Amino acid sequence: APTAAVGTYRVEAATVSITQADGEQVPALLRRPVGADGPTPGVVFLHGAGTHGVDGFSDQAEALSSAGAATLVPAKPMEDYSLTSRDYRAMAADYRCSVDYLITLDGVDPERVGLYAESEGAIPGAVLTADDERVAFLIMASAPVVRLREQMALAMDSYMRNVGVPEPMLTLIPRVLGSAEIPGGGFQYADFDSAPYLRRITVPVLMLYGTADASMPLVQGPMTVREAVRQSGDDALTVRYYEGANHGLRLGASTDGDLAPGVARDLARWVAGATPTQAYWARTPDPTRWYASGDLMLAAFILGFGLLALGGVVWGVGQAPRLRGRRGIHLPDPIGRWTASLVLSIVAAWVLYLAYILGVISLATSYRTNHLFSYGGWVLVQMVALSTVVLGVKLTQRAWLMRGHVRHGREEGGRWLTGPAACVLGSALSGTAVLLAALAYWGLFPILY
Repeated sequence: APTAAVGTYRVEAATVSITQADGEQVPALLRRPVGADGPTPGVVFLHGAGTHGVDGFSDQAEALSSAGAATLVPAKPMEDYSLTSRDYRAMAADYRCSVDYLITLDGVDPERVGLYAESEGAIPGAVLTADDERVAFLIMASAPVVRLREQMALAMDSYMRNVGVPEPMLTLIPRVLGSAEIPGGGFQYADFDSAPYLRRITVPVLMLYGTADASMPLVQGPMTVREAVRQSGDDALTVRYYEGANHGLRLGASTDGDLAPGVARDLARWVAGATPTQAYWARTPDPTRWYASGDLMLAAFILGFGLLALGGVVWGVGQAPRLRGRRGIHLPDPIGRWTASLVLSIVAAWVLYLAYILGVISLATSYRTNHLFSYGGWVLVQMVALSTVVLGVKLTQRAWLMRGHVRHGREEGGRWLTGPAACVLGSALSGTAVLLAALAYWGLFPILY
């Protein structure tokens, strides 16, 4: 069908107020084509992950409005929306209020009002399209489609492979995402299944992806949607790919760059794009063992550093008698020096390991590669961790050998450590053992696999 080209009409914008399902008033930015003949189509925009306001989707909404469509960008519904909790059905109910607004607006064709749902927004978009027969079409931009746990596993794997991390680092993915339990609870939304809603969709669907988007299942997503909508008898599925475009359908790594050539045009006309590739299939990570639940992993981290802190506190308090010229807690040489070195070494190993993980994340999210950091940093962290193991073994061996020898004037076989000193040594050794076990679990000693 012939359509007006992008830029045909001057766009008039105004901020309006939308009443949400719970009665809350939120702002929305309404754009309308000036001088368009007859009732125009309408598009409601659904935001991706994070907090977004009415200034989002400015390029897409401006382009659509200049081609003859009314567009509405509401502020993202944030009720019960946090890192650990998200209610996609409630979110869909809030976006329905924006659909209500456009459908009843003078100059908008109520039979041609649909959704533009980006990234995570495609989930409530599918829910709303399936539940509300008034929605005339659904545009899914950079949509995960699969469950978020699967999509996050794919994204982590793709990012880490692009950065060029050592192969053992990839074992972190199932260990982070394979646990059904998350410390503190929550995150149930990661297993929200859009498929039952997709199978009820009967309206035209347009899916848009950038071929440089490593975080989304570029081929698997559309195939999943195709199989789902077939069950409802819907064959109006169009998929478009844009060469070199990122998750935001923009060129380069920036979220503020220009839209890829053709995006604005295709939103108005639904025509061709580039050929995609998806190297790895998104799937649910293997479940973790009972001892690797999120709560136990967090407990091990807290226990390990808690034991180190306990030893430090006991040591500090034990030095109080020195203020009165008396002897404080004492660990005989070289036990004392080795104990301090052991604590510093395990702390350094964890600090370097966390810094390495943050560095990998920074490289991955900025689409950069630095093999010196990826492999050199990995080797450095391993060397520090292995030196901690060596220190721990030597300290344990020396303490075992010294236990039956004369110390500080005691008889053979006498006690060479006071109770507080034994507490310091035991806390240091136990805390280090726990933290080394945690480091081993998180992939720092691949030889153990």
